[in-house]
Amino acid sequence: MSAGVGLYSSHDITEEELAEVILQAGGMLTPDSPAGYFGGLIEGEAYVWVFRIPCYDGVFDNEGNPLDEDEIVLLDQAKVLLGGEFQTWIYIHLGREPGSQRLAVRFAYTCCQRWPCIVDSDEKKGRVFSSQEIEQLYKEDGAFTGYGL
Repeated sequence: MSAGVGLYSSHDITEEELAEVILQAGGMLTPDSPAGYFGGLIEGEAYVWVFRIPCYDGVFDNEGNPLDEDEIVLLDQAKVLLGGEFQTWIYIHLGREPGSQRLAVRFAYTCCQRWPCIVDSDEKKGRVFSSQEIEQLYKEDGAFTGYGL
């Protein structure tokens, strides 16, 4: 089964800006996708698809369920790392191939070059990466694996 990571920014990323960063990261736009993804990156068998998700108020999850205590702690930690409130949420859907992780790091790193961003790699265990950690993963050819995926 495929997994994914969440990228959060305190910048209100417009569709035009998201399109620019996908292309800058070597990706393509998919405006007529029946699955609803905005764009993605593909290299050989590896791929990631990018979805823009509406932000919510932090009291309820994106399905309207109240957050539990651990989720609230993670949310507060994420806001501190981000240095502000969430304005944009992007879900990065990962393919099954190992190279998909690298594509996710590349996309996240490209976003971090333009806006304040963090990545949550596991909503159950709560591993949040700061922009500095994402940059380090990118430079070391690393991946978000091993952190709950």
